[in-house]
Amino acid sequence: MFDDNKHTERVPVNLTEREFQDACREAVRLDMKPGEFIRFVLRRSMYGSVGMTLGACNQNRVSE
Repeated sequence: MFDDNKHTERVPVNLTEREFQDACREAVRLDMKPGEFIRFVLRRSMYGSVGMTLGACNQNRVSE
């Protein structure tokens, strides 16, 4: 079974400057880091948003 608590796989992605700025702006609005926001959007796209909360994405920030 997959462990959703570990984020070990890297996926380099090339964004336009505008895409990156907009992603960063949206991440700040949701109180996330840009990488967390991109992971949140990817998971929402793959698995849907039923029952998904922002807390589910921020589970590794509990210690902060």
